[in-house]
Amino acid sequence: MKGKSDLVNRILRQAKTPLKDAAAVNSTRWKLFNSLKELGLPIETGSGGLTKFNRKRLKVPKTHWQDAACVGQVPDNLVFKTNQPLLIKATGHGTRQMCRTNKFGFPIRYVPRQKFINRLFRTDTPSRPQNL
Repeated sequence: MKGKSDLVNRILRQAKTPLKDAAAVNSTRWKLFNSLKELGLPIETGSGGLTKFNRKRLKVPKTHWQDAACVGQVPDNLVFKTNQPLLIKATGHGTRQMCRTNKFGFPIRYVPRQKFINRLFRTDTPSRPQNL
């Protein structure tokens, strides 16, 4: 980094800025934790390292809902009664690229603006059969 004093100064200035977003998330998390504790609910916390240790020890896949079951003190045998906790699945908005590119990054084709799901447009409304 010799000769790049501007870069070093910018990095040091940025390192000293307060982490407002992280502070807001942490204060909200602790407020929620204390509120649930006051209600008398059995609640437990743990570090990310402990959660990972429990997940690896029990050979649990790293999905969000199964990872939440590995927080804190976990028994030696953890049984999940389902493979899918919700009946819905978030699929996102598809790909929002304006055009597809080749391996060099040059545009090769343009994509339609509408998203297709099972050969239907995202804005299509289902119709009821007439004989019902």
